[in-house]
Amino acid sequence: MRSSHVRMVLLLFTVLFAFSAPGSSQSVGDPEAIEALKAGKLQVANASWWGFDPEDATEILQAAIDSGAPTLVVPNMGQDWIVRPLRLRSNQKIILEDGVVISAKKGEFRGTNDSLFVARDVENLIIQGYGATIRMHKEDYAAPPYTKGEWRMGISLRGCRNVQILGLTIENTGGDGIYLGRGTRPVNERIVIRDVIADNNYRQGISVISARGLLIEDCVFRNTSGTAPMAGIDFEPNRDDEVLEDIEIRNCVFAGNEGSGITFYMKNMSPDSRVSVLIEDTSVLNNNVGISVSAGDPGAHPSGEIIIRRCVIDGARRNGLRILSKDGDRLHVLVEDCLIKNVSTDLEFTKSNVATSAPIYMYASENMGGVTFRNVVVADDKDRPILYGATRLSPDEGNPFAIKGELYVISPYRAEPQWSFAATDISFDIVQEDAAQVDYGALGLRDYPFELTKVRIQPAIRFERLSWAESSAVQGTLYPGVRLLHLDDQRVRRVDMFLNDENIYSGSTLPDPDTFKIETLALPDDQHELKVVITTDQGVLEQSARFVTQNFRYLVDSFEGPKEIAWFGTVYNPLTIDQSSGWRYLTERPQDFFGDAHRKTRQANTTEYLVWETPRLMEFRLEIYARQEQLDPEVLLLEGSSGDNVWYPLDYTLSRTDTSSAGWHKFLLQGKLPYDNAIELFRLTLRQTVEYHEIQLGQALYRLAK
Repeated sequence: MRSSHVRMVLLLFTVLFAFSAPGSSQSVGDPEAIEALKAGKLQVANASWWGFDPEDATEILQAAIDSGAPTLVVPNMGQDWIVRPLRLRSNQKIILEDGVVISAKKGEFRGTNDSLFVARDVENLIIQGYGATIRMHKEDYAAPPYTKGEWRMGISLRGCRNVQILGLTIENTGGDGIYLGRGTRPVNERIVIRDVIADNNYRQGISVISARGLLIEDCVFRNTSGTAPMAGIDFEPNRDDEVLEDIEIRNCVFAGNEGSGITFYMKNMSPDSRVSVLIEDTSVLNNNVGISVSAGDPGAHPSGEIIIRRCVIDGARRNGLRILSKDGDRLHVLVEDCLIKNVSTDLEFTKSNVATSAPIYMYASENMGGVTFRNVVVADDKDRPILYGATRLSPDEGNPFAIKGELYVISPYRAEPQWSFAATDISFDIVQEDAAQVDYGALGLRDYPFELTKVRIQPAIRFERLSWAESSAVQGTLYPGVRLLHLDDQRVRRVDMFLNDENIYSGSTLPDPDTFKIETLALPDDQHELKVVITTDQGVLEQSARFVTQNFRYLVDSFEGPKEIAWFGTVYNPLTIDQSSGWRYLTERPQDFFGDAHRKTRQANTTEYLVWETPRLMEFRLEIYARQEQLDPEVLLLEGSSGDNVWYPLDYTLSRTDTSSAGWHKFLLQGKLPYDNAIELFRLTLRQTVEYHEIQLGQALYRLAK
C-alpha cells in the first residue's frame, strides 16, 4: 500500500496544516479553483477558496459574492464568519452550510443604516441557510458610542425581484430581521421567505414596506423588542406608490413580541392603492396585541381585502384583535374560522380601560365598514365586553359601524358588545355557549375538547413525524406519517402523494405511518416538496410540506502534484490511498485542456491503477482527455470493493463532450450506484493495450453518503 515516503509527506502536511488552522491566521484559499471558476469550468464555488480570516472576513466573503458564481457555498469553518456590511448580487444562489454563523463585527456598523446583507435592485437571488445563523449585536447599537437608529437590518431587500430566503435564523439585529423596501424600483416582486426564524430583533421581525407577490411560509417571528413598533411583522408603506399586493402568510408563528404579532399601518397609502393580503393557518401567541389593522385617514385609505383565516390568537397582553380607522367599505377585512382566547391578560376590566381590555377593539375616525366575522370563536373567562366599539363622533351622529357576521363566545359571563354610541343598524350577532367549566388554556383551533355546533372545524392533513417549521435537515429514511384530522378515515375515497411532483403513492386509504417511507438517499441534497391530495365524499383536501436533505459529502481529486513550500520543502498530499508507480503529473499548456492546469497520466503503455477510499459511494464522475475520438473499452476498468480485497466491475457511461483546438478530446465517465451498496473503495485502472492510448486524467468527483 502506501510507501514510507508518502507517510512522511503526510506527516509533514499535518504539521503544515497545524500552522494554518482556523483561529491562528488568515487562510490563503485556493486561487486555482478561482481561476477554474472564472474560466467557466465550475458552476459551484466555495467561499473558502478566497480564504478565511477569523478576525474580519468581509473582503473574502464579498469577493466570493462578487465572483459571479451561480452557486456559492459558505462552509462551516468551526467559527464565525465575522463581517462588516455586505452587498448581494443578482443571479446567484448562496448556501450557508449547517452550523455557519455570519456575525456582525463588533465595533462596526456605526452608520444608522448599516445592514448585514443589502440587496438593492437585485434579481434571481436565493439565500439558503438551513441550520445557519445571521447574527448582529443589538444591545451595542442602542448605547454610545453608536448613534441610535432602527435601520440596522439583518437582510435588507430594496426593489428586488425573484428572491428566496430559506432556512435562516436571523437574530439580534439593530433593526428588522428582514426589511422589504424600495430601491430604484419602488416595489419588491416575487419574494419567498420560508423556514426562517427571526428572533430578538430590535424593531421588527420583518417589515413589509412595499411588495407584490410575497409568500411567507413556515416561519417564526419572535421576541422583538427595543424600539417601536416591535411587531413580529409590520406592513407599513412609507409612500403612496408603495404596494401591499398578492401577499400570503401561511403556517407561521408570531410569538413573544413587545408590540403586535401582526400589524398593518397604511396611513401613507392613497385611495388609488389596492391591498390584498391573506393570513392563514397561523399562530399569534403572547404578544402585546394579537393582530392590529389601521387603515389610515378617513376617505384616504386603500381599497382591497385582508383575510385572516384559520388563525389562533392566544395570550395577548392587550387586545386580541384591534381594527382602527377602517373607513367605509373601501378595504374589506374578513376574519374567518379563527379562535381568540386568553387575551387582554394584563388588565382587569374597568370603565376607563375598556378599549384595551376587551378581546376585540374597534375604533372609527368617522365610520367603520367592510368588517366581517365568520365562524370566529372568542373564549374569555372574564366579566367584560367581548367587543368594544368606539368613535370620535358624538353618540347622536348616527351609526358609524357597518360590520356583519357572528362571534361564538365561550364564557361563564353574559357576552355582549359595548358601543360608545347609539348603534342602530349593525348586522352582527353574538352566540354564547354555556361553558362555565371550560379549561380555557386547553382550547385549540384543531382539537376542540367539547361540542360547539355553531362552529365549523375544517378537516386538515397533518404530517406527524416531521416538523416543517424546524430548520434541521433530513438524512436517511424519512417516515412522514400522514394523518387526517376532523374527518373519519372511512370517508376517504382516494389518496395520492407526490414528491417533487412525482407520484410516490396512490391508494384508497392513507398509507401506514409505520411502513410508508421515503429513502432520502435517492434524492439530491436540496429542498424537496411533499404533497398529499386526499379525495373524500366532501371534496378534495391538499397539504404540502417542504423539507431539506443533507445526506452527502463530496470527494474531489483534481490531481494536484507535489508542491514546493518554503521551510517545508516538497509537500505531497494525494487523495488516493494506493496507486501503482507508473504515473506522473502534468501542468503545462492548460489551454489545450479547457483550462485544466492539473492532470495525471501514465508514463508509458503499461497497466496502472489508482485507488480512492469512497465509503458509501453513490455516484462517480471522471473527466479524462485523449487523442483518440473513440476509446478502446479494453483500456478502462472501474471496480469497487467493500474492503475485503475482492473487486467488482462497476457499470459506467462514457461520452465525448468537447474537443480543444490542440486536438484533445474531453470525455465524461460517470456512473451511479444503488443507495444500499457496500462499496468502500474505488479503483480506476488504465490497461496496457496493443495500441497505446494517451490518456490524461482531469478530475475525479465522488458523491458519498454521510
